[in-house]
Amino acid sequence: MESHILTQPKRIAAEPCQVIYSGPISEAICRPMEWFVYIIECDNGSLYTGITTDIVRRFRDHDGGAKGARYFNGRKPLKVVWSERGHDQSSATRREIAIKQLTRRQKLILVGSASGDHSA
Repeated sequence: MESHILTQPKRIAAEPCQVIYSGPISEAICRPMEWFVYIIECDNGSLYTGITTDIVRRFRDHDGGAKGARYFNGRKPLKVVWSERGHDQSSATRREIAIKQLTRRQKLILVGSASGDHSA
């Protein structure tokens, strides 16, 4: 059985990436990872904003995992109420900061605009 060890995939970005195996190992490339910005509703009605490359895994982390944000000490995440895809890490961080600066009312409008509900 032939062993394929990839030591230096071709990079198409300087950011963290995932290796894509679409053919011979010599043709593997490193594609930039897609980052998401998300908002989670908590059991006390508060909204938490964060970024990740895997929303399902990150939600599980927050919901009792050792790697969850300290924000969830004493709070329970209920559900992801909003997410936005298509970011690299830098743009996701900038978007997260911008959302965290919004008022609660503005965040609820953002969440409502994704579901078609514009009440706040």
